[in-house]
Amino acid sequence: MERTAAHHNHPITPMNLYNQTDKSTRMTAFAIILVAVCVTFLPFLGCAPFFTKGEPREAVVALSMLQSGDWILPLSNGDVIPYKPPFLAWCIAVISLVTGGVTEYTSRLPSAIALIAMVMAGYRFWSRRVGIPAAMIGAVVTFTCFEVYRAGFACRVDMVLTAFIVTGMYSLYTWAMERDMSRLPWAAILLLSCGTLTKGPVAIILPLLAVWLTVMLCGHNLWRCTWKMATVAFLALIIPALWYVAAWQRGGQAFLDLAMEENFGRMTGTMSYESHVNPWWYNLVTLIGGLAPYTLMLVIFAVCLLIPQLRHSVKNGLSRWRTADNARAFMFIAPMVVLIFYCFPSSKRSVYLLPMYPFLAMQIGLLALWCARKASGVVKSYTGFICIVAMLTFIVFCLFHIPALTSHHTAGLSADTLQAVSGFMEPASWWKWAVAGISCLVGGIVFVQLFRSGTSTALVGLSAVMIALYMAFGGVYQPAAISYKTDIPMARDIEQIQPDGTIYSYIVSDMMRFFTADFYIGDRIAPFSPTTSPVTGLILIGDDDVHEFHRLYDGKVRLEATVKRWDKKSCDIGQPVTLYRYAIGR
Repeated sequence: MERTAAHHNHPITPMNLYNQTDKSTRMTAFAIILVAVCVTFLPFLGCAPFFTKGEPREAVVALSMLQSGDWILPLSNGDVIPYKPPFLAWCIAVISLVTGGVTEYTSRLPSAIALIAMVMAGYRFWSRRVGIPAAMIGAVVTFTCFEVYRAGFACRVDMVLTAFIVTGMYSLYTWAMERDMSRLPWAAILLLSCGTLTKGPVAIILPLLAVWLTVMLCGHNLWRCTWKMATVAFLALIIPALWYVAAWQRGGQAFLDLAMEENFGRMTGTMSYESHVNPWWYNLVTLIGGLAPYTLMLVIFAVCLLIPQLRHSVKNGLSRWRTADNARAFMFIAPMVVLIFYCFPSSKRSVYLLPMYPFLAMQIGLLALWCARKASGVVKSYTGFICIVAMLTFIVFCLFHIPALTSHHTAGLSADTLQAVSGFMEPASWWKWAVAGISCLVGGIVFVQLFRSGTSTALVGLSAVMIALYMAFGGVYQPAAISYKTDIPMARDIEQIQPDGTIYSYIVSDMMRFFTADFYIGDRIAPFSPTTSPVTGLILIGDDDVHEFHRLYDGKVRLEATVKRWDKKSCDIGQPVTLYRYAIGR
C-alpha cells in the first residue's frame, strides 16, 4: 500500500525521469550533442567561398562598419543602405575585430553559433519534457535537416533570427505554462529584442502568438494572458526602437521608406517591387524539401502504414497524443502558427519557415523512437539507405581524381559542364581525403552492424552517419561543387589591376551590385554617376547592360579601352563582365 501511494503521489513523467537521472548521465548526453553539432559546423565554415549575392551583401555591411566606424547605418557598395537591422553585422564586426579581419569564416560564425545555441537550448527544453533519448535524436535531426544545415552555414540573418524566435518560444512557454506568468520574463524579452534587431518585429510576433495560442487552448484566462503578453511585446520593442530612431536620424526618409517596405510592405504585399512572390502551397513544397533527408523516412513510414498491425499501433499512438501534456501540444501548435502566418504574405521563401524545424525535428525524433519499438524495418531500411549514400558519394569523389577516367569521360563535355565539375577534379588536401574517407568508413561500419544489432543501435548509427556525411559535405563536396560559381577570380584580377581606389560599376537593375567582388576587394566598388565619378577611371559592366550604358550616356561617357574580360557569368548579376576604362566628356 505504501509503495502504491508513493507511486500515486509521484507519477512517472519525463520531468521526474529527467530529475531522477544521474547528473553525470545528463551531462554526458548534453556534451555528446554539443560536440556533435560543433564538429559538424565549426571546422568547415570557411571552406566554401561566397558564391551568391546574399552572403557578401551581409558581410560587406560589417566590413563597412569597421572601415567607416559607423555602427548605426553604414553605407556599403558605395550607396546601399542595409536592408536589415544591424545585429548580424554587429556580431560579424566584433568577431572580426578579434580575429583581425572580415572573412568567410568570421562572417558565417554568428549563424553557426546561433544554430548551436538553438540546438542545445532545444535539447535542454525537450529532455525535461519528453525524455533524454527523444531529445537527443530530435537535436541531431534539427541540425541535419538540410534547410537548417544550410542556414547554419550561411552569412545570412535567417539562422540568427530563427535562434532568437525558437529560444524565445521556449522561454515564454516556461514562463507562461510552468511559472504561471509570475514576474517578467526578462530572458525572453531580451531574446525577442535581439531578434527584432536582427530582422524586425516578426521576432516578437511569432513567439508571442505561438505561446499565447498554446496558453489559450490549455484553458488559461484570456485577459490576463493577453495583457501579460502585450507587456512583454512592449518591453521587447524598447531596445530596437532606440536603434530605429538613431538610424532614422542618420538615414532620414530613405531609411524610413526602406524599413517600412521591408517590414510591412513585405507582409502586406505592397512592396515597390516583386520579391519572392509565390502561391500558398509553395510553403508546403519547400517544407518537404527542407526536411530532407528525413522526408524519405517519413515516406517509408507512410508506406508501412499499409500493414494492418502497424496501422492499429499508430491509431493507439494518436489517441494518446490527443490526451498529451501541454509540452506536446506546444510541439504541434508552434510550427502550425509559423506555417499559417507565412501563408498570408505574397512574399514566401523557404527560410521563413526555419522556426518550424526544431519542433518538427522533435516530432521526427519521437517517431523514430516509436518505430524502433514497433516498426524496426522503417529505421533500419532508412539507415541503410543513408549508409549507401555516404559510401557512394566517397566513391564518386575518388573517381573524379583518377586522370584516366576523367580525361576519357570529359572529352565531349561542353565548356560550361567542364567548368561545373572542375572543382571535383582539383587535387584535394590530405584532411579533405580524411574527412571524406571517415564518412565512407562510418557508413560502411554502420551498414554492416545493421544486420547484427537491434534497432536502438541503428538509431545511434544513423546519427553517426548523418554527422559524418554532413562533415564531408560541408568540408569537401560542397566547396568542390560550387567553387566555379564564385567571383573571386574577378576580384583577384581587379586587385592586381588597381590595388587601391574606387572601381565603378554600371548595372541596369537598381537592386543589383557586384556584392561578391566588392567584398573580396575591400568594399571599393561603387555605382557610376557622371556627376560624381571622376572624369576617368575603371568601370565594370555586364554584357547585357553595356548596350543600355551606351544608349544612356551616348556622347557623354565613352568606353575607351577594354582592360579585362571575364567570360564566366558573374554569380551576382548572371552575365559575363568586362572591365573598361571610361572617360567623361568628348
